[in-house]
Amino acid sequence: MLWEESIQKGNKYATCKDQMLFRQDRGAKRRCAQKIAEDILEILECDMASVSVAIEDVDREDWKAEVWDKDMAADKDLFYKKPGYTYD
Repeated sequence: MLWEESIQKGNKYATCKDQMLFRQDRGAKRRCAQKIAEDILEILECDMASVSVAIEDVDREDWKAEVWDKDMAADKDLFYKKPGYTYD
């Protein structure tokens, strides 16, 4: 089904991007993505075809610049679950 047709039918969409400092194998990433998707389905009441989950590995030396500064500090008001650490 095309996105426009799906929207007209009232389908809900959700995308989640997870950034990880620690490297995980592809199997662990798939399991994590599946669990996140299942929670989104249950809570937001949408179907699996409407959910996507991305997992990005980030190196320790890049974490502050690539994740904290660009995503977390810049969009801090968008976080419903905030981290227990800060760079301030």
